[in-house]
Amino acid sequence: LQAHFSDVPRMHAIKARADPFDVFRSRLISRSPVEPPTKTPDDLRFEQLSQGTCNSVGLHPITHPPMCEAAAKALKLSDTVVKFTHEAARPEGCYFFRDELLYMGLSPLSVGQGAEMSTPGKSRLPICSTWPDGGAQRPAP
Repeated sequence: LQAHFSDVPRMHAIKARADPFDVFRSRLISRSPVEPPTKTPDDLRFEQLSQGTCNSVGLHPITHPPMCEAAAKALKLSDTVVKFTHEAARPEGCYFFRDELLYMGLSPLSVGQGAEMSTPGKSRLPICSTWPDGGAQRPAP
């Protein structure tokens, strides 16, 4: 029994990195979805990449689900309600799948992964932000 519980701290650490704002859990137990911001500050911009990673172009991956939804609206994407995946071979954070579905990769193994276009018709294009920390807060001046 002790061996089973010895892994609990590691699992808590993985969960904290994957869902730092506990949004996934709050959506499961809450009847009302977490609302993304309706207005974005002037210094906040979003960009969808067709290749590379957010970091490779001087931007930051979006790891905050409400900010992912706000980015999808700002970019006028066809889907603005984020879905979640734990698959490792996915872009880090917020991405657009097959030009039709908004996703957020929650796997810690996705950190540092960028655009994925290896399967024809199944592109996964990261959505990036000018703000660090997944877009959850304004950068320090």
